[in-house]
Amino acid sequence: MNKKDRMRIKAAEAQGWSGPWRFGSEHLHGTPPGEKPVHEGKHVPEEIDKIIVELHNQIESLCSGIMSVRALINESNGVTGLHLNGNVALWSELEDDGGDYKWLTEFNCAEEFCKKYYDESNNE
Repeated sequence: MNKKDRMRIKAAEAQGWSGPWRFGSEHLHGTPPGEKPVHEGKHVPEEIDKIIVELHNQIESLCSGIMSVRALINESNGVTGLHLNGNVALWSELEDDGGDYKWLTEFNCAEEFCKKYYDESNNE
């Protein structure tokens, strides 16, 4: 099962749906809240499915951008001119575990989210 399908199931579960799960040609099938499971299941409402697919795509795009910035950080020393004195502000000084500046705190938090997101998606 691919990551997008796992996210569709998680979204349906968040709305109270349960398995057994089945993927039709266009729809996810499962058991609505409060009903007994049946083999063929019922369509998960299209609105839920569309929202989850769109959110999944947005998360993928944001995480891709974050990984690109990490690649840039790994391939460079820092930022020239940040302190307006011509010196290089080293990346190690700007990240959470760096010095006093912590300019990249939110970036580091987003990076951790993406790591967890991919770890959870790949371990299911």
